[in-house]
Amino acid sequence: MNADTLALLLGVVTAAAGGFLWWYRDAEREWRRIYLRAAANVGPGNKRLRAAFTSVVRDAEFREQASEIEAKMEPMAKEVALFRELLEAQLGGLYGREAEDALARFYKLVRVGLARGSQRWRERARNWDGPPSSSEAARLTTAHAASGEEGGRAVWTLPPSNLPEPDGALIGRGEELKGLCELLTGAGERLVTVTGMGGVGKTHLCLHAARQLKRRFGGRAYWVDLAPIPAGGHELVAVRVAQTFDLGPEEGHAGAARAVAPGCDPPAEVTRPWLDSLVRHLRDERLLLYLDNFEHVGGATADVKYLLSRCKGLRVLVSSHRPLSPGHEQDYPLGRLSYPAVRYLEEARELTSYGAVRLFVERARKRLKDFRLTDENARPVALICAKLEGLPYTVEIAAAKIKHYGGSARKLCDALFDEEGYIRLDLFNNPQLDAAARHKDPRALTAWSYGLLRPEEQRVFRRLAVFQGGVPASAAEVVVTADGRGAMGAAFKERLDALIDEGLLDVKADASDGELRYSMVWMTRECALEILSASGELEATRRRHAEFFLRLAEREVSRLNGAKDEPGRRAALDAVEREQDNLRGAFDWARGADAAAAFRLALALSFYWDARGHRPQARKALDDAIPLGAAGDVPVDVRLRALDCAALLAVKQADCERAERYARELLSLSASAGDRRYEARALHRLGRSRFFRRDYDGAREALGQSYEKFLSLDDTTQLAWVKFDLGDAARDDGQLALAGDEYRKGLELLERSGAGDGQQAGTMYVNLAFVCHKLGDEEGARKYMNDAANVLRGRDYFRWYLHFQGRLDADHLDLDAAREHFRESYKIFRERNDKLGIIRTLLGFALVAAKTGDWHSAARLIGAESALREEMGLEFPPDWAEERALVETGAREDRLGPRRYKEAFEDGRAAKWEQAYAPDWHALLVEPKPVAV
Repeated sequence: MNADTLALLLGVVTAAAGGFLWWYRDAEREWRRIYLRAAANVGPGNKRLRAAFTSVVRDAEFREQASEIEAKMEPMAKEVALFRELLEAQLGGLYGREAEDALARFYKLVRVGLARGSQRWRERARNWDGPPSSSEAARLTTAHAASGEEGGRAVWTLPPSNLPEPDGALIGRGEELKGLCELLTGAGERLVTVTGMGGVGKTHLCLHAARQLKRRFGGRAYWVDLAPIPAGGHELVAVRVAQTFDLGPEEGHAGAARAVAPGCDPPAEVTRPWLDSLVRHLRDERLLLYLDNFEHVGGATADVKYLLSRCKGLRVLVSSHRPLSPGHEQDYPLGRLSYPAVRYLEEARELTSYGAVRLFVERARKRLKDFRLTDENARPVALICAKLEGLPYTVEIAAAKIKHYGGSARKLCDALFDEEGYIRLDLFNNPQLDAAARHKDPRALTAWSYGLLRPEEQRVFRRLAVFQGGVPASAAEVVVTADGRGAMGAAFKERLDALIDEGLLDVKADASDGELRYSMVWMTRECALEILSASGELEATRRRHAEFFLRLAEREVSRLNGAKDEPGRRAALDAVEREQDNLRGAFDWARGADAAAAFRLALALSFYWDARGHRPQARKALDDAIPLGAAGDVPVDVRLRALDCAALLAVKQADCERAERYARELLSLSASAGDRRYEARALHRLGRSRFFRRDYDGAREALGQSYEKFLSLDDTTQLAWVKFDLGDAARDDGQLALAGDEYRKGLELLERSGAGDGQQAGTMYVNLAFVCHKLGDEEGARKYMNDAANVLRGRDYFRWYLHFQGRLDADHLDLDAAREHFRESYKIFRERNDKLGIIRTLLGFALVAAKTGDWHSAARLIGAESALREEMGLEFPPDWAEERALVETGAREDRLGPRRYKEAFEDGRAAKWEQAYAPDWHALLVEPKPVAV
């Protein structure tokens, strides 16, 4: 079919649609749909075009909608039926007849209809007196929406703005809206692309911006939704834009010979007639054109640039997952809404500063008009917004479900996330009936973006889903690619960049070492994991992930144990801290798939968790891993190290039963393996556990046996530690002079080993100071505390020096100094999340409160300390027994009485420890006044 015949055919259909605009708007939509579908299938021959028109005529949806129109337009049923007859006859003429014959029949029927139709039809008879020529058909294509006439010919004018009303207010985007409007009205930028991942709210922001700028463009702001165009159908973008302005293709490619602006590629031949028509009619107009959902028709970028080069008054706003063409546009990336951190408790009035929370509340009110943010529901609302990471799409869906849970944000939060805090994807179906197919649920949204990627980009995307808490650049290619190369190649980096451009991946430089770190929104990651599982690549990828992070954990723990200074030690701890989520994920996988890897991971992590004060986590990991050793896949040396570490952690948490069980198992395994070093360690752990059970004779027996074995191994450092523990046993048994002797012998051993200025020596100085203080040797106590300060200053253990100095100050009734030292140590304990230190500091503040007469605060702090100890599974620290007993007895029996003491104690137990005492606001830090009893 030649170009003239095609122009004639499409011109008649468009003209016919224009003829019925006066009659019913639904008809216009249907005829436009027919027109677009036909244009989308134009090919080199007749067969494809015939098939397209035939499918329209036989389309059940078309016939059903036409019948609905007939029912609605009962007074004009004859005219409607006639039009259907005319259209079907005209289209049916393509079954073997030439187009001209079909058109002749069509116009014959038109004249019959005019003779028996309405006055409007008769008025149009002047123009429809017979089959038009091909040139006249082309003119009809651009003239059917004319609003006036000039010299008997139709005159085209700009149609009214078609901007739809945005669905709801714009929440949390004030700055973005202002910046976008400034860009679109500034002197420099004529093409602005708002980019971001699916569901971030690009369309919503752009519609608000376009409507706000509509007056600035004299009411000439237009919206073109490109979502209905199939992926890769970029040739249809120009068609859809032209139809927005009621324009058809330019006859004979009228603009083909005109020069194209430098740097602007000429449009493809198939889109040239449509673009020429747009250029001819819009070149002198000043208007704003908003192209929505551009990401799947990126091939139309050249058409957009061509329009901008020829139409100087045109400004184009685009929303897309990725930029159109770097260097030819202003990219305006749109991030997620601000949201609160999960770990902080905040009141309702503080949460309103977060855009995600405000959006949740506004959308929830649409379902429940009485919904309000209160202090009672603030926590679950904040948790929902934080776990959804401020993504407007999921926040709106969650808020819309509040009605299903009786307005209870707590019940909604419990429903949306499982016991481990993971999103239940099945609950995030979109309740909006008119939502686009890809917005029906998170899986569809992710699948839409996934489908736009190239195969190699898809592979990288789904494999990155095994990472939790972020993807360090050093790990990305090692885990994602089967060959496991360490350095990131240029090709792999390009694939990561493509995912960033698509909005599926975020990237930022780590604040500590500058390494690039990639991350996915939680919802996207969950969907990607499902895709990875379906691909059959999940297990192999998770194994590479576990192997990488096992190597990292062992490397950093080795650096931690070998660190000579505090900065080196802290750097190793921070390196493991950054990868906590990845390490937990690796351990969870290894437990069920690789016992040896699980053992090694548990062992490495236990050193880190112990150093950071996360001892319950460390103990649980080892408790889970140690039974795996029975399978025989774990080397003996690894099992020995794990049992030793588990016993030591149990000792530190005063869990004597577990400590002795692991110590005896370690003693048996080391004896059968002939490993004397671990035999000595097992006896050391056993002695320490007996000390915590206050079995001082049994402790001295086991520690003495340990000392003899370490002596045979000539391990001076371990000998010093045994002397340290023998000193502790003597001190708590009331043998203070003997305790002092043991501590001094331990210091001599450290001097001999070259560690006399290390952290272990500083610890012994602190204990010696306490012994001197209890013996009344205050001068000796001051000397040893000065020695401790000199050794520990700048080291991690300095927080314990501050704590014990506070205890000495309290005993000397220098309460201001005690508060200051407790406060400084408490700050460091909180930074390290060292809960054992926090427990001891709460006891210290309880002692200070009691000494100032604030018995109510003292009882409350003891309650908070008890709750935190129970949470950690800790026994009471023996060296605090006397002071705590004095405070508890004084508060309960002498000052408050049993009832008031119990009320204050339970109040402290019920409160979070941060609320029970926080140095920034608690009265103890100001000027505590004695409370009248």
